[in-house]
Amino acid sequence: MDKYIELRRLLHKNAELSGHEEKTRRILMDFLKENSDCELYPQNGWFYAVKRGGEKKIAFRADMDALPIAESPDCPYGSADLSVSHRCGHDGHSAALAAFACQCRSENTLYFIFQHAEETGEGAKECAKLLKREGIGEIYAFHNLPGMEKNKILCRKGTFACASMGLELIFKGKGSHAAYPENGLNPAPAIARTLLSLDGLKIGFKAMTLITVIGVSVGGEAYGTSAGEGVVRLTVRGELEEELDVLKERILALCRKEAEGMEFTYKIHDPFPETKNHDKYVDKIARACENFEYLDEPMRWSEDFGYYLKEIPGAIFGIGAGDRAGLHTGLYDFPDELIQTAVETFQRLAK
Repeated sequence: MDKYIELRRLLHKNAELSGHEEKTRRILMDFLKENSDCELYPQNGWFYAVKRGGEKKIAFRADMDALPIAESPDCPYGSADLSVSHRCGHDGHSAALAAFACQCRSENTLYFIFQHAEETGEGAKECAKLLKREGIGEIYAFHNLPGMEKNKILCRKGTFACASMGLELIFKGKGSHAAYPENGLNPAPAIARTLLSLDGLKIGFKAMTLITVIGVSVGGEAYGTSAGEGVVRLTVRGELEEELDVLKERILALCRKEAEGMEFTYKIHDPFPETKNHDKYVDKIARACENFEYLDEPMRWSEDFGYYLKEIPGAIFGIGAGDRAGLHTGLYDFPDELIQTAVETFQRLAK
């Protein structure tokens, strides 16, 4: 596995943000040209590889983008750009899929999708078009799971990862001299009432919903001016996509009510679908793995792999990464041992 570990660390060193993975893509394509007999198909910002076999077609996907999180100064293979790092383990996902593409043995035709822009939810929407075009019948992926037993395979039927979206709520009132606030319309009271009412909006749902306040900004730094504008930023999550949509509408209705007399607008950022596994393919994973466990609850975080699962059946599973720092934190690093586990699991699913 040494050369695959070396590949993972090379990807880590060359971390790139979503939509800018050109060096990452080049490293992976060059590696596959040198070490595999796959056919390579470069696309706009991403690529896929194919190992031809029988009529049955199975796809495997890995994401390859990094995050705008500072690199740890102690990492011996740290990112060349200290403001960007692989703190979600996508370097490991891509290295594992490349290792599988080099080693796999199957009578079927296998597709290896190296996807861009997972962290923004944009990449899978583009890559998923490949599935129907090529007549692919099933698809799989994995995500590393820190805090879970190392190398244990974890999966669940139904929602594996929650749907989510960012909501930017914009309140526009009217500024005034701070000595005469009655001459203006300060949005601060409306924003305060909105924030205090958010928890009550989650009542009555069948599954988990979550509202997280990301940021609040009202007015500026001029102490002689009463604020005329304010912004609230939320991340909203839901186990079920249809319930997330209802929760969003409840939030917008509340804001419109509290913003009476003001102008209220909103923007949606980084929307992710629910990642809903298909039962038959979760069962296939469970049968293929001895060290397997069903998850009781979905991951609260989101995964754009859900776009693939809206097109064709399949499943995403987790591989426990052991006791280490959490995802999207400055100290997280993908454990190299998981590459072998991922390759062995993919090989069983390639039948």
